[in-house]
Amino acid sequence: YINKMLFGRGSVWALLVALFVLVVAVRGIEPSKNASLACQPGFRNVVFNAAVNYEPNWPRRFDFIQTYGVDRWIGFTLFPANNADDAVNRGQVRICMDPSQIQDAIKIVTGPNPPDVLEIFNEPDINNPPVSPQQAAQAVAPLLAVQTTTKFISPAPAIPNSNWLLDFFRACNCLDRFTYIAAHIYNPNPYTAISLIQNVHNQFPSKPLWITEISPASNTNFNCQLRPQDMITWQNVVLDFAARSGYVDRVFWNCGEYGTLYPNDPTRCNPSLTYVDSTATPLLQNYGRLCQ
Repeated sequence: YINKMLFGRGSVWALLVALFVLVVAVRGIEPSKNASLACQPGFRNVVFNAAVNYEPNWPRRFDFIQTYGVDRWIGFTLFPANNADDAVNRGQVRICMDPSQIQDAIKIVTGPNPPDVLEIFNEPDINNPPVSPQQAAQAVAPLLAVQTTTKFISPAPAIPNSNWLLDFFRACNCLDRFTYIAAHIYNPNPYTAISLIQNVHNQFPSKPLWITEISPASNTNFNCQLRPQDMITWQNVVLDFAARSGYVDRVFWNCGEYGTLYPNDPTRCNPSLTYVDSTATPLLQNYGRLCQ
């Protein structure tokens, strides 16, 4: 079409223009190879959702994902996984999910084999019912008062650009008791996701961040339209920023199991690192290349 309309039949220039357009189109979506990206040890991690409870072979899935340079996993539980071996359980980042688990958390961090880290409260701002910053501060006080070698990770609000964490730390006056600040980062626009990371850092500039959930979307409310190549580009852009930021210590990609948001259109905004048969998706292959 370009050949006939712009330059006449057989034009060499038409061919050159067509090739130029093709190259620009391809390079516009081509992910960065990140050849010079140097990640600190443990930077890449993973989230498991339903897999921990319903998939009998999910520990082998984690073992497989680890071969791509992934370090640890989060499974939204305070307790070790029943169907996992010691090595897999040592890789777990446990979470005291809500105030009802504080007493169990105290027993665990003061027990004979306390975990090295513990996240306290998962998305309390959208819990059912929601937990206010003041309620959370009151609930966590007994846990923060005990002697333990466990390092604490802050609550992770569902809305990272809110003041929930700021209000929590004002109420408890306990910022010094938390080694890491947690954040959940979701947005289909990679540059909006980056701004959310920067917002959390600006609230707590002296603390390293653990982004304990990250991907373009966590549910269909985000109306994410990204296709497989776009997902890889998003992963490259956002995680490249995080690795180079100097303040993001770890990211946890959500999710490790096969967990498409759109079962009737699995190529739309699919964050899965593995297929149903536990083989690697292109996203996992890319995740493994990020820090080379």
